Amino acid sequence: MVTSVNDRLDIMNPAYAEMHGWTIEDLTGRPAMDVIAEDSRKAFAENILQAHEKGHHIFELDHIRKDGTRFPALHDITVKRDGMGNVLYRIANIQDLTAQKRTEEKLRESETRYRLLIENAPDGIFVQTQGRFAYLNKAAMRIFGAEYPKS
Repeated sequence: MVTSVNDRLDIMNPAYAEMHGWTIEDLTGRPAMDVIAEDSRKAFAENILQAHEKGHHIFELDHIRKDGTRFPALHDITVKRDGMGNVLYRIANIQDLTAQKRTEEKLRESETRYRLLIENAPDGIFVQTQGRFAYLNKAAMRIFGAEYPKS
């Protein structure tokens, strides 16, 4: 996707329009803010300023689809300048992170279940690394007569 310095959506591929639930024709010429979730707009503006300062900037924030649903998006913005250093336009690669975020959440849930299972198992479970205990569950601590460090 390419935005002009007036923050209008100028050129985009079909995938960009589709991820937002619009057609290319619907989005062309619209303000870039139209696809940014309202509570992310201030952060979007701040990140665009950083892109202008650095020439390239990567950040995450929420977009909004035509139907009003939100989705997390990764922005990879490159600023193109003329010979005098004036900003001509921005090139943006936007990636919908919905599937990735869903997978990360499932992984966190799985890790939590696994940790609770191991920590509360009635049998002693431990890991040794180079002859030292790297991990002991509660039952293993009792078996070896050890105590958890006080926090």
